This record gives sequence, C-alpha cells and structure tokens, in this order.
Amino acid sequence: METTLERPEVGHVTALRVTEVAKILGVSGQTVRNWGREGKLRTTRLGKFILVPQAEVERLVRQVEGRDE
Repeated sequence: METTLERPEVGHVTALRVTEVAKILGVSGQTVRNWGREGKLRTTRLGKFILVPQAEVERLVRQVEGRDE
C-alpha cells in the first residue's frame, strides 16, 4: 500500500516546513527561522511547526536570482 505525503495547507495555501525551505535556499534552518522573526520572510506557526507559504519561497528564489518583481 502506497501512501503519499500531503503538503500542509494554511488557508488553501501550500506551505513548506523550515527544513524544506532551508534546503531549497541553501541556508540553515536557523537562518530561515531568523528571517521569519525579523519579518524578512512570512511564516505561520501550526502547532510546533513553523511553515512558510510556497509563494514566499518562490519570491526569495526570484530575488536571489535577480528577478525580483
């Protein structure tokens, strides 16, 4: 029996965990948490998890690549 891992959704927005965001951006999990606390990155807490909307991750990737909108 195969199971699939569903992405957490916050108000119908796909969100990623801090560790996933850190891996995508090539930074540490602590850096991602710091950015959230400093307001550089929009985050949401769901229980013990800090989640980052996928759109925020995409925005940061564009910004790093020099394609900030």
